[in-house]
Amino acid sequence: RKKSYEISVELDNKHYISGNLIGIGYAYIRKSDYDSAIINFEKALAIYEELDDKAGIGVALQSMGNAYSFKGDHEKSIDFHKKSLANYEERGDNDKLIGCLMNLGWEYNKNGDYENAIAKFERALPLVEELGNKQTMGVIQSNFGKAYTTKGDYDKALESYDISITIAEELGDKNTVGYVLKDIGHLYLQKKDMDKALDYYERANAILEEVGNKHGIGYSLDRIGNVYLAKGDYDNALEHFGKAKEIHEERGNRSGVMWSLLGMGDVHFNQGDKDKALDYFERSFDIRKEIETE
Repeated sequence: RKKSYEISVELDNKHYISGNLIGIGYAYIRKSDYDSAIINFEKALAIYEELDDKAGIGVALQSMGNAYSFKGDHEKSIDFHKKSLANYEERGDNDKLIGCLMNLGWEYNKNGDYENAIAKFERALPLVEELGNKQTMGVIQSNFGKAYTTKGDYDKALESYDISITIAEELGDKNTVGYVLKDIGHLYLQKKDMDKALDYYERANAILEEVGNKHGIGYSLDRIGNVYLAKGDYDNALEHFGKAKEIHEERGNRSGVMWSLLGMGDVHFNQGDKDKALDYFERSFDIRKEIETE
């Protein structure tokens, strides 16, 4: 991307320059360097505005929203997604409008604003149905499930998750089935039904292992550890947090390692070993500081 960017600069082709800046921004997102991503997206946005390239402006605004989402600044993410939404509406770009509505809904849900989240997913669904895109229909139903879980409307959440799983099974998408089962496990964890939570997390983990999804396996093992922690089964909790930590380390997922260490600290704290708990908490906190200061 950088080589392509250098060539576009030499040619003084502003459309290519801005397009390459967007690509470089997403490369930084993949490296978890969100500030650098934002800088590149801002540069691209300025060029698109100078060119009065409405389509490019929409893409740059949505990219900014995505970067702030990854950074954890959900208010700024919502602000940029709203601006990109207005851009896509004005131009009648329904394909990009669908993605933007889904992003906005997801951001609202993260903020606990489930009513706005549900409203955005409801608006996106008929547009997706019109296009006949079953995979995206399944994603929207899964997002409905998350929003209804946040709202505490567990019956509606389960209905949405069931539709999502049915679609994923029709498409042969085992990966999505695994993730939705994990979400159902979270629903039962929120309901304090630990046996059902454990059942769904273990079913999710089995499928994610079958498809070789290490990222999903690591986090499902963490969730299983949390259930055992809540049940007071500290040996099993520690075992699962430990396995999750190994997978996160293998993948270079420091955020995952941070959460596994935190879970292990919670186990030792509940066992009354305050010194060992403090050691794990400090190691977890050190990783968090490293991630935040990069």
